[in-house]
Amino acid sequence: MTHVDAEPRTKDELVARMLAERDAWDALIAWVPEEATTIPGLPEGWSVKDVIAHVMAYERWTAAMIRGASTGEPPSTLELYGTEDPGDIAGMDLDRRNAAIRALYHERPLAEVLVLADRAFDDLVAAVETLPDDVITTPGAQDWTGGESLLRLIPEQSYGHYRQHLPDLRAWLAARADGTARP
Repeated sequence: MTHVDAEPRTKDELVARMLAERDAWDALIAWVPEEATTIPGLPEGWSVKDVIAHVMAYERWTAAMIRGASTGEPPSTLELYGTEDPGDIAGMDLDRRNAAIRALYHERPLAEVLVLADRAFDDLVAAVETLPDDVITTPGAQDWTGGESLLRLIPEQSYGHYRQHLPDLRAWLAARADGTARP
């Protein structure tokens, strides 16, 4: 059995980690009262809903890239970004791209963002499950990876991404629980 902190070495281990980490992410998000999900209180003035949409956008993009490389058909703008007109999002630096992603989803209702997030995660898992182990473990097996293995990139775009935002989410929840959170 793999130690919980050990990095996955196979597709099966990767999918198991993705599912387990998603369950933990969803459990944390479930602690946020629905009426509080749109309250700015996270870094950059983001809300919990903004963070959910942000993570979803990266999972959607990654699933589309994997699928496109697997089929030989480049993903459409809609498949990559959830819209036909994302502006110049692909050419932006990381901070501007993240701000553009936030702007795309900020006004959408929570229920829609949650559905999109579930769908993006399910699509990512399905895309990974279709690949043979060697495509996942071999650096550069898909051209879009910049020579990296999917085994290294996928965690960054899914559960590693959750981990980046967990400290801020936990601190926000703790502040709300002890009354120090500000709307």
